[in-house]
Amino acid sequence: SVSYTEGSSIRGRLVRDEVHYAVDGASGRTAPTVFGCQTYESGLFHSQQADGIAGFSRAGSGGQGGSLLRDLCAATGAPAIFSLCLSSDSGALVM
Repeated sequence: SVSYTEGSSIRGRLVRDEVHYAVDGASGRTAPTVFGCQTYESGLFHSQQADGIAGFSRAGSGGQGGSLLRDLCAATGAPAIFSLCLSSDSGALVM
């Protein structure tokens, strides 16, 4: 659970799953990862216009599990640099 100064709060669970990714257009690869799934929100999380939150924490920050970026870097050998591109109907995480 995380509470913010203005009164908003969120809570959720850490889950383990596999991320499916492509390297140079060749799909079918997976990387095990741990990430958070939000199960409750209050305050500004309800009234703001944003559609969601994508969290890319530094590996091990707060001692609360892994990092999607760290896990993808470990699986692909890519450097820890990324670009996140979103549109109204699709998106891409490029490393």
